[in-house]
Parts: sequence; C-alpha cells; structure tokens
Amino acid sequence: MAEDIKSFKLSLLYKYLLISIPANFICATLIFIGLIPLNKMFLSWYILVVVISILRLAMYFLYQRIQNYQLFFTIFSLGTFLSAALWGLADSVLMPLNAPYQEMIVIIIIAGVTAGGIQSLQASLINSCIYITTIIIPLCIWLFLHHLTTYYLISISMAAYFIFILGIAWRGSKVLDESINLRFHNKELMDKLAQNYHNMHNINLNLQMSENIFRNAMENAPIGMGIVSLSGRWQKVNNILCNMLGYTQDELLELTFQDITYPGDLDKSIEFANNFIHGKETYDRLEKRYVKKNGEMIWAMLSVGIVRDMDNKPQYFIAHIEDTTLEKQNKIIMSELYQKTQDMLTQLQFHTTVTAVINKMNEMLQTCVDLQEAYTVISIAAKKIFTSLSGGIAMIDESENELKTVAQWGKQQTLLPFFSTEGCWSLREGQIYLIKNPKQEIICNHFKNPPDNSYICLPLIVQSKILGILHFQGSLADITSINEDNLFVTFSDVIKLSLANIKLRENLKRQSIRDALTGLFNRRYLDETLPRELSRTVRENKLMCVAMLDLDFFKQFNDEYGHEAGDKVLELVGKILDKNCRESDIACRFGGEEFLVILGDTTLDFAVQKLELICEQIKTAKISFHERQLPPITVSVGIAEVPTHGSTSVDIIEAADKAMYQAKQKGRDRIDVFSS
Repeated sequence: MAEDIKSFKLSLLYKYLLISIPANFICATLIFIGLIPLNKMFLSWYILVVVISILRLAMYFLYQRIQNYQLFFTIFSLGTFLSAALWGLADSVLMPLNAPYQEMIVIIIIAGVTAGGIQSLQASLINSCIYITTIIIPLCIWLFLHHLTTYYLISISMAAYFIFILGIAWRGSKVLDESINLRFHNKELMDKLAQNYHNMHNINLNLQMSENIFRNAMENAPIGMGIVSLSGRWQKVNNILCNMLGYTQDELLELTFQDITYPGDLDKSIEFANNFIHGKETYDRLEKRYVKKNGEMIWAMLSVGIVRDMDNKPQYFIAHIEDTTLEKQNKIIMSELYQKTQDMLTQLQFHTTVTAVINKMNEMLQTCVDLQEAYTVISIAAKKIFTSLSGGIAMIDESENELKTVAQWGKQQTLLPFFSTEGCWSLREGQIYLIKNPKQEIICNHFKNPPDNSYICLPLIVQSKILGILHFQGSLADITSINEDNLFVTFSDVIKLSLANIKLRENLKRQSIRDALTGLFNRRYLDETLPRELSRTVRENKLMCVAMLDLDFFKQFNDEYGHEAGDKVLELVGKILDKNCRESDIACRFGGEEFLVILGDTTLDFAVQKLELICEQIKTAKISFHERQLPPITVSVGIAEVPTHGSTSVDIIEAADKAMYQAKQKGRDRIDVFSS
C-alpha cells in the first residue's frame, strides 16, 4: 500500500503541473514585459523560463506512458528546483535598481507565484520546501543588502511570509497525506471485506464437505481414531480403536485416556497433552503404552493434533493410534542382536589387537639383549593392551632374597622399590591374587600407600622357581572383565617364559665371562676386551693404565691354612676390586692369585693412588675362617701405561707383569711402575 500511495502522490504532482506551468508562464510574461526596458538580461531569463516550461510539459506526457516512480520523482524535483531558481534570479540578481514601482511589482508577483506553487506542490513537502526556499531566500538577502530602513522592513516581512508559507505548506501536505491514507485504507478495507465474504462462503462449503469426509474417514480408517476432550475423556471413537483396546464404544466413551494409559507412561502423556493446550505444539507424535481391557499391555504410536476456535482457544484433540506392539518387539529383538553383534565385533577387534601386540612383544623379547631392555618392551606392550590400568613388574634379586620393582606404568605407580617375597600373597599362595575391595580384604604389603581401588597380582613362576610378580591396578569392572578373558594369564605366561630365557642367557653369559669364585671377569673376557679398549684409547689419543696384582706368599698361605681359606681370601679380594672399580674400569682374575685391572682414561699418578687404596683395604681387611682369624694379606702391584709402555695386549700385559715382579724383588707389598 505504501508504494501505491507514493505513486498516487506523484500522479497528483504531474496533474497539478498542467495548472502551475501556464500560471508561472503568465507571471513570467508580465515581469518580462514590465522589466525588459530596465534590464536586457530578462530576455535570456524569459527564454530559460519558456524552455524549462516546455521540458516540464514534455515530462508530463512522458510520465503518462512510463510509470517509474523513482525516475520521474527525481526529474520532477529537478524541474521544480530549476523553475524556482529562475524566480530566485528574477527577485535578486535581475531585480531593477532605483525603481521602487517595478520592485514592488516583482515582489507582489513573487509572493503570488510562491502561494500558487505550494497549492500545486502539496503532494510533496520536500518539493514545496525547495520551491519556497529557492524563491524567497534570495529576495530576502537582496532586500537586506540595501541597508535602508524601508528595505529592512520589507526583508523582515518577506522572512515572516517565508515562515508563514512554509507552515501553510507543511499543514497542507499533512492534511493531504491524511486524506490520501484514509482513502487508500478505506479502499483496502473494502477489498478485504469483499474477500472475507467470499472466503467465508467458501469456508462454510468446505467445512460441510470436510465434516462429511472426516466422518467417513474416521469410520473407515485402518487405524484407531478418536476425538478427546481437553480433560482427556473420549468423545468419539471408531471401531478399530475399540477392537485394539478390547472395549465397546459405550465403555470407551466412559473412560479417559489416563484410565487406559500404562502407569509408567502416564506422566509423559499428560505433559504431552499440556504442551498442546498451552500452545507449544500443534501436531506431534508419541510412542507410548496402553493397557487393554484384559490387562494386557500394548505399544502404540500416538499422533495428535489439536482443534482451536476463532479465538485460538483449544477445543479438543484428534488422536490417531496405531498398534506397534509387534514392530516394537521386533525392534527390541533386532536391537539386542545388533548390540550383541557389535559387542562380539568389538571384542574380536580387541582380541585381534591384543594378539598382535602380544606376538610383537614376544618377538621383541626373543631379541632383547638384557633384562632391562625386556622390562621396557613389557611396559610399552602393557600400556597398549591394558589402557585403563596401571601396573608394574617386580623381579627377584637372588643375592638379597627380595623383590625389586623394575618397571611401572600408568597413573598409579604404587609399588615399593624393594619388598620381600612374603609381601605378596600371590607368591605365598602360588596363584593369582585378586582384590576387589581393598578396604574389606587382606591386601599385599608391597604398596607405598594402601590402594584405593581393585588390583590383581600374578606370580611369575617357572619350573617352581620364583622370577617375580606382575601387578595391575584399576577399576573393578576393568580388572574383572580382563581377568574373565584370561588376558592377564596369557600376558604373564608370555613374559615369564621370555624373562626366564633372558635370565638364563644372562647367567650363561655371566658364567662364560665371570670367574665363579671372585665374581670378577675371567681371562677369556680379558682377551676379548683388552684389544678393543687399547684400540679405542690409541684412536682417541687418551691414556690408560693396566695393573697386575699378585698376592704375596699365597702358596705358603694355602699350605698352612688350606685351600678353602685361600678361596675365602680370593673371594674377598674380588669384592674389594669390584667395589673400587669405576664403570669404565675392568677387574679380572688373571689366574691363580694374580689379578689384572684396566683403568680407562687414567694417568699413572691416579692409577698409583687408586691401587694404593685397594692394597690398603686388602691389607687391613679382617678375615676369619672356621672361627679363626686369618693373617693379613699383602699385594705386589705392577703398573704400565698405554701407549707409553705398549699399545698391544701382549706388550702392555708383559710390561705390567715385569713391573709386578720388580715390586716382588724389591720386598713385596708395594707398587712399581714399569720402566724399560
């Protein structure tokens, strides 16, 4: 409607244009005739007036053919401004000087032109303001610039006239707008009334037809249908619904939907109905259960719509009820089968992954060079398989007869660094020890702090020999589930056999390179290692010292105290040498009562100091055998430096041996450095 009003106003502007152009032309002609003798410029001014008038008339006829509001409103406003600008020139720049009579004629005509202009421009307040301002303001300025009292008074009068005429234009435009709006509103109202009458007639016909269709559809529908009051009482039902629920029509009409709703679905059914009553829903579906007359429960899909009156007040519900009991039972069965299948697939995938990890772990354990490397492999595999659990491994230290924690993983690393075999119930009982509730059961004694959740300990026993324990800690559900799948047992079986093999290999290797009595490296290990150490020392341009040690008068000691006492002495010397050697040093039993020590990256001075300390510890050691105190043992030592005294195994051992014999020749119980 707003566009129609704007177009109507524009048509009024162009309609009144046919009246305003002739009137303006007559006034312009009068001024031209009266003032041309005084100012020849009026000829050009008059020609422009004629041209603009002709153009505006042409735009009127063009507007009748082309209805484009934005274009022709802009052109009209431009024409209005140009016409007003010519009158503004006439009453200012072209105004005759010192001709009071002619000046008054111009002022009177200007006042008339302005008054007539606002009558034809009432349909556009903007154009009225442009027209009045462009004509009157130049005249007021021209009068004011004469600096005469008479002109001042006329200027003030014209300014007052300007304000008055603007008010008239505003008032006239407002009245015209109200009149036009009222006209269009009345027209629109009449159109709506006519349309409403036509629609009401059609609605009445459609209602009659719809009522007949609905009645037939309800009676012959293949599903249960009913009309339900807002309170829930059945008002009309079809035979399908009665047969579905086992009631007659008369019986069902005496009940409410609440009476036949399964108790577990009653609250959501009432909430469902309230959402319709309060306007939250207009149509919706609800899967719910009903109770038949014989007490049997059925599943149904309820589709509900609500009927409202003209004031949008709810009147009653229309319910479609479809028995879905069989479909629901099938869906439940399919859902259970699907879930079981998914669980089996998940379990299969898990077992496949676990098997792959265990096989990979087993392969890596077969190639581990030592136990520490094996512990790392086991930790990584355990974290991959038992992602939700924490755990650790503790291995037996046969020399100390206690367990040492060698690896832990997960968030709860609670095992003590060392604990006795009696500290774990799985070792005591020789079987898996599972604790479901640590606060109510007897727990093991190998924790830093009492555990907060369930745990399981698995003994690592091979051929009745204890290797250690495998420990897992986490939620009861996780531990129980994994234990039922025998994953703990499978995992422990693999690692305990692998650890036993690695331990056996280490023992065999130790026996092959270690002296059984002293625990030091043997001659075989020396022959393999010394050339390599010599080569590295020479290559890196470093120093190394080799010391040969021989126990003084050891043959006489054996003869006097026996070989068992001699073995006791050799065992003590081995311990002292092992304790004083750095990681880079190598202590070997060379043969009999002779020992050889390799001191890597060491000067002669440091080597002498180190050997003096060792000799002193041997000399001052208290040795008892069969409750008998044995005499102190002294050592003669020879030291040779690499590469100063030799760079091959033969040369450096020979040099150290000669230095040792020099020490014996000089009285024993001393250290000599090789000198050529």
